[in-house]
Amino acid sequence: LENRVLGFCCSKMDKLALNNIRSSCAIIGAHVLNVWNEHCSYLVMNKVEMTHKLLHALIDQRDFILPSFIDSIRDRPMLQDPLPSVTSQHVDNGKYLFVPPLGDSILDGWKPFLLPSKDSNPDHRPARKNILQGRTFIQILKTGESSAASKLDQGVIEHAKGRVKVISDPTDLAAVRSLLSDVSDGGSAHTIEPQAYVPEMADALGELGRRGIRVIPMSAVYDAIIMCDIGALDPRRSASPASCAAHSNPARRG
Repeated sequence: LENRVLGFCCSKMDKLALNNIRSSCAIIGAHVLNVWNEHCSYLVMNKVEMTHKLLHALIDQRDFILPSFIDSIRDRPMLQDPLPSVTSQHVDNGKYLFVPPLGDSILDGWKPFLLPSKDSNPDHRPARKNILQGRTFIQILKTGESSAASKLDQGVIEHAKGRVKVISDPTDLAAVRSLLSDVSDGGSAHTIEPQAYVPEMADALGELGRRGIRVIPMSAVYDAIIMCDIGALDPRRSASPASCAAHSNPARRG
């Protein structure tokens, strides 16, 4: 297989589809991976949906594919033959054979950046790998809370070279100030809007506000990664209708 072992990470696939993918991968000597890591060659989806795995694939400049792409690898006359092209097209209608269609969770503003074209596909936006470098993102949790979604968001931010600091007890202002001791005030630091605001967060949010650290929705981070545009983190832009819509439909697990 072109001197490399292929790794396929699946997102939003049902059990039957996963079993079929595992069977094909066993034949071609490829791996099926449950979580995104450096060994993932492709992201497998039936539709392109907003998930954390999609964001990881974009950061790593990996193609997203339909399961039929794996079948086409399996069905080559000889396993030593070159891999098929992800952007192979139907002769009759010009649609892509192996590229999943865009799903309902993909906003109109994101669509040009998720289509396999010369100017906008992941291979032509290498800056995504470092798009959040030099930025600090502060998550505020309720006391005693351990949020799976927050951890998934943290993984995406760190993958794009951002730094995450977690305020786990917003009532302890001394600990909050200590946590922020090496955080620059102003534009290079951002507070991620809490998923569920509770009154105990008020003092911590006030401390962040006094330091000029503005609150942005997590959807603004998604915008920055997908559109490869650090300007999406500007609070004035993150209050736009598109970003508000994204915040109501955040990245899904799977």
